[in-house]
Amino acid sequence: MVVKSVCLRTTIKLKYNRKVFDMKKTLLAMAFVGAVLPALAQKYTITGVAPAGATKMYLSNAENRQQRDSVAVVDGKFKFSGDAQGKVFGLLVDEASNRQLVILDGNVEADFSNHALKGTAENEALAPWAKRLSEFDAREQAVYEEARPYGQNLPDTTRERLIAKLEAIGEARNSVLLQLFSENKDRLFPAYFLAMSENDMERKDIIAIVEANPRFADASVLNKLKGRIAGWKRQMPGVQFTDLTLPDTTGTPRKLSEFVGNGKYVLIDFWASWCGPCIREMPNVKLAYDRFHAKGFDVVGLSFDRDRKSWLGAVKRLNLPWHHLSDLKFWETEAAKVYGVNAIPMMLLVGPDGKIIANDLRGEALQQKLEELLGK
Repeated sequence: MVVKSVCLRTTIKLKYNRKVFDMKKTLLAMAFVGAVLPALAQKYTITGVAPAGATKMYLSNAENRQQRDSVAVVDGKFKFSGDAQGKVFGLLVDEASNRQLVILDGNVEADFSNHALKGTAENEALAPWAKRLSEFDAREQAVYEEARPYGQNLPDTTRERLIAKLEAIGEARNSVLLQLFSENKDRLFPAYFLAMSENDMERKDIIAIVEANPRFADASVLNKLKGRIAGWKRQMPGVQFTDLTLPDTTGTPRKLSEFVGNGKYVLIDFWASWCGPCIREMPNVKLAYDRFHAKGFDVVGLSFDRDRKSWLGAVKRLNLPWHHLSDLKFWETEAAKVYGVNAIPMMLLVGPDGKIIANDLRGEALQQKLEELLGK
């Protein structure tokens, strides 16, 4: 599976059987969010203790990592001041690229040496959770270091053992995160933790967390996630499929409803010519098409391509005889927006009445479901 946000991070990939595990250097310990205030003057002053030996400190926007300011360290201390103008999420960075998050609102004291924050309620509430979650980063880093000497030649037994370690760390971290969200429903800072851990948590948990905290409505850092949540709900079994319009291979605008909800079982396949896992899944989709098309089964491919030649070349090279639509907008495609897709391949099986039957059926699961619905 190709995951948009994960692909943009630094990862180490360990392969075991047919699974690919993306072991992310988690940024949760650096994550936070503060109250989103009106776009008026928001004065802030940060006085802090710099790490030993530092001569300069930097202040960046925590959401996009763009630098705001830099100051010299004098006698082990630094000071930033300015107007956040609605952008209150700050990231303190030293010369060694160590980071500490701070909310740019009012007077804040930041001790970079032990990640302590004082001065505002949100900063003070953030600090202990960030420190607690940083322990998981250290444990995860130890696993990376254990794998590093092997390079691409990691023995299967070692791979299996390290994967088990990482999965255990991930489960423990998620347990702490769920506790954080449960105990801080009156605060906004957990919203950034949620945004950063989106790809590591169950969708049902994410939806429940967002719906349980009305203050998240003010957290701009969750805007994209909230859009995806709306899309996830459109994928749920029993829900009527949502129509959309995309060009076909000739450039003619076509509605999804021309192919879906008209008496056939239809697989909506979200894919791209550049997506390796998508291409590896195609023989299974072709098998399903060949076996069940005459019995009332069809496929519509919604491509995340951005190059028309590559898209059409893949359709021809792979001999994909079904319907194909794409606006060639990569991850900004309308298909991704409507259905909240940030990882491909992804599939929706829709019934003759237009209601979603199942999502993300792949491999043998797709064949078995179609046998159940249409017979062998």
